[in-house]
Amino acid sequence: MQDKATSYGSRFLNEGIHTANKEFIMEKERNAIEDIANKGKSCKKYKESFKYVISYLTDIRDVLK
Repeated sequence: MQDKATSYGSRFLNEGIHTANKEFIMEKERNAIEDIANKGKSCKKYKESFKYVISYLTDIRDVLK
């Protein structure tokens, strides 16, 4: 069974994302990861949630490569 990140990324790959679109998405993901990481540094209460989101976005990025 595929996890959500893999099926999410595969769906977009199957729809034929062009290189420019992939780069745009990866840039947005990098920005989101940085924002989440910065918030995570100042908010230890939600540290595990941030780790989950970062892991999820990283999985999507890896599928799109």
